[in-house]
Amino acid sequence: ALNPRNLLAKPRFASTPFTLGVASGDPSADGMVLWTRLATEPLVFGGGMPTRPMLVEWQLAADEGMRKVVRQGAAMAHPELGHAVHV
Repeated sequence: ALNPRNLLAKPRFASTPFTLGVASGDPSADGMVLWTRLATEPLVFGGGMPTRPMLVEWQLAADEGMRKVVRQGAAMAHPELGHAVHV
């Protein structure tokens, strides 16, 4: 479910939680995998993140400027999985 009871609905961060970037891979004729891991402090236990799940919204665009969005959605980043997200 995308709405757990302990969801951190509107997280605020002192710095970006995308310090490890966003990557893509495993291309096929009809898709690929996008992944990231939320971590404001990647070398600290827990990545400096709260121990609550967070919703990560994503978009896929046909152009570099992200003006032609072709897919979008949301995925849950769970603390027990290191706040990693695979779409």
